Amino acid sequence: MKLLGSKCVQLRAQLIALLNDTNFDVLQAIVPNISDALEQIARTETLVDDVASQQLARALVSCERILHQSHNWRAHAAVLAQLECAPRVLPADIAHNTLSGILLERVQNARPLPCRLAAARTLLVLLRHTARADQRTQLRDRIISG
Repeated sequence: MKLLGSKCVQLRAQLIALLNDTNFDVLQAIVPNISDALEQIARTETLVDDVASQQLARALVSCERILHQSHNWRAHAAVLAQLECAPRVLPADIAHNTLSGILLERVQNARPLPCRLAAARTLLVLLRHTARADQRTQLRDRIISG
């Protein structure tokens, strides 16, 4: 994606399609590159368009859910760690509304410890990048009440 420069905007739809794929091998291959791809897309295209941002956020959640169900904790921990870049590239409201609930659930209920740690770290990054004070307070209260 770095080689494509400004032309990587055209690949956003393909990235969303890959993230929505149900094949475990496809998702496992793309997971290590999610943050690089998202940051490159964000550099060349502003993701302020709500439709494109929501599609991308839903695709990320879909990828995470499929990897969670796969029982491969290494792949699941990797995708949770890669989601740390989402608050930097997605609009704050979309990142908060889409990711906070699933990350809280993974912190509380994920069985493997590396998955719980990756979800907790990503949740704290999301908390740090949440712009609105009411959302920050609500998320903080949900973390504390656990």
